[in-house]
Amino acid sequence: MEYVASWRGLVERLRSSRFVRGVMVLAGGTALGQAISLAASPVITRLYAPEAFGLLSVYASLLSIVSIVAAMRYEYAIPLPEDEVTATELLFLSLALVVVVSSFVAVGVWWLGDRLSVWLGAPGLAPYLWLLPVGVFVTGLNQVLTYWTIRHRDYGRLARRTVTRSVGAVAVQTGLGWFGAGPVGLLLGELVGRAGGSTNLGVAAWQRVRHQIGQVTVEGIRRAARAYIRFPMLSSGSSLLNSAGVFLPPILITAGYGLQVSGFFALAHRILDAPVRWIGLSVANVYLAEAAALARTDSARLRRMFQQTTVRLLLVGGMPAAVVGVMSPWIFATVFGEEWREAGVYAQLLAPYVAARFVVLPISQTLNILNRQDVQLVWDATRLGVVAAALLGAAHMGWSPRTAILGFGLGMFVCYLTLYVLVARTLLRLESTAVERV
Repeated sequence: MEYVASWRGLVERLRSSRFVRGVMVLAGGTALGQAISLAASPVITRLYAPEAFGLLSVYASLLSIVSIVAAMRYEYAIPLPEDEVTATELLFLSLALVVVVSSFVAVGVWWLGDRLSVWLGAPGLAPYLWLLPVGVFVTGLNQVLTYWTIRHRDYGRLARRTVTRSVGAVAVQTGLGWFGAGPVGLLLGELVGRAGGSTNLGVAAWQRVRHQIGQVTVEGIRRAARAYIRFPMLSSGSSLLNSAGVFLPPILITAGYGLQVSGFFALAHRILDAPVRWIGLSVANVYLAEAAALARTDSARLRRMFQQTTVRLLLVGGMPAAVVGVMSPWIFATVFGEEWREAGVYAQLLAPYVAARFVVLPISQTLNILNRQDVQLVWDATRLGVVAAALLGAAHMGWSPRTAILGFGLGMFVCYLTLYVLVARTLLRLESTAVERV
């Protein structure tokens, strides 16, 4: 009876926790979106060849690397101000920067032309490069509106947006693949998925912003830009390095081993990364909103939230990683077709790294909350060096694709453990400083 009472007490505490409720809402929407994508994957892998997936991985990687700085990371600052006017000024600043950056990308694509696709090791991408600036614009817009929605803790709207994105991407990729569209079907599906839900977020943002417009001035926007200058000065560079560390591998694999190997890697990483997108990013968004408030008022509670979130993520992420490590070759061959068995082997090699990323990625938001973008910058630069050394070095020395991917996975595993230690030490220093002041 005592055990039952304590269990009921735990359940009631979880139900009353705004953090847990927020995570459950976002995770529920993301789970449905991921379920749609995963359910369609066996169909999509039979409509497109591994080389088409390799081409998609190069495009998506390039788009992700560039679009991460579409707003120069000012969108990260939107949840932080206490007053709504400053937040609105940051919103306008971020949207203006998205337009400017995507315009520069369009000029770059027009100027470089076919040379860019050759440099990327994917000449077949040349006819579709016009999709790059469009993708940067819609991705940047979605990022800015997402952080505005996070500020107002409208987690239900974010959950619905996630479902819309998955449905749109799957519908386009499946429909065009059925009619034999080739790689462009995957690329357009990626673009539609990134744009999905932006209209809904934009309408909701306008409902709030219109009451603040009379108080927003050009000088106020400049003042907000100066107040949060560390985000473009440090966080944008860090985010660019971070994005390159995550999305550069498909480009390097394509250059060193060809589109087929890149396609196998892309599918393996897509399936393994589903829990990160499902639970990890949901936790990250809620953690950012809740921890930002604690950072201003109670550093001790912030550290406890950090520790509790770590334990929960470790418990949720460890078991799936173990299952994937044992059964992935058989799973991939059975679900996606025998020609994708090699992707299952790659998933097996990458499982420990993805498990570590699953745990550390959400709580690494702590560095942005504490304005310690310098720590993140150093780590991101180090990780990028590890990525380049592992994959370029393996190709230069003539190692097999499996050996190259194993070395990459082990290097990333160590990098994420190091990031966890850096975040934990930063929090301890903050708490010690707060105690000394008292």
